[in-house]
Amino acid sequence: MRKIFFFLGLAIAAAVFVSTTAGRQIKPTNPNVKISRGDYSVLKPKITDASYYCVGASGTELEVRGKYFGNTKGSRRLLVNGAPIPAVIIWGQESITGTGPLWDVDHTYDIAIDDGTHVISNVLSKRFPYQWDSAKPEHGAPGTEVVLIGWGGGPAPTNKVIKMGTAVMTVISWTQTPGKTENTIHARVPALPPGTYEITMNKGGVNINKLHGFNFIVN
Repeated sequence: MRKIFFFLGLAIAAAVFVSTTAGRQIKPTNPNVKISRGDYSVLKPKITDASYYCVGASGTELEVRGKYFGNTKGSRRLLVNGAPIPAVIIWGQESITGTGPLWDVDHTYDIAIDDGTHVISNVLSKRFPYQWDSAKPEHGAPGTEVVLIGWGGGPAPTNKVIKMGTAVMTVISWTQTPGKTENTIHARVPALPPGTYEITMNKGGVNINKLHGFNFIVN
C-alpha cells in the first residue's frame, strides 16, 4: 500500500509541474535560436556580408549573404536603412539578391531583415566603395589619355582625385550615365618614370576603390 501511495504522489507532482510550465516561453541558451510555445523553434537570420553591383541596363543589385534566411521569402523583407528594397530576385537560405536604387558609394548602410513588422535579424553596417570596371589603354607614356569606366563616383569629382601610384592624374572629363551609377572618366598619365602603377580613386587621402584599382604600365 505504501508503494501505491508513493507512486501516486510522484504522478501528482509530475502533473503539477507540467501544468505550471505548459505554455511558458522558455528562455533560449543559444542567442541564435528563438524558442516559442510548444516545441516550435526558429533560427534567427544572420547577415554576415553584402555587396552592391552595377549591372548595366537592369540598374543595381544588392547581394546579402549569411544563413537562416529561409527557403522562401514569405512576409519577410530585406531592409536598407529601414526601407525595404524595391524587388527581390533571389531569396535562399544563405543568399538574397534584390534590385536597389542608386545608393551612394563611400557611405555606410544598415542592412537587416524583418517579418513585415519587426526586425528579426542582426543589423549589418556595410560601406559600399567605388568600383572600377576597366581602364584603357593599359600602357602608355606620360601624357597618354586613359579612359576609366567604373560606377558610384557621382556626377562630378567633388572632393575626389584619381591617382596613378601616388601621383595625381589630370581629369579631362567626368560623366555619369543618366539614371545609373556608371562613370566614364578621361584622365592623363602624370609624369612618372617607367614602371607599373595602380590607378585608384581617393577621397580625403583615403582609397575608396573596391578591393583594388587597375594597373597601368608607364613606358
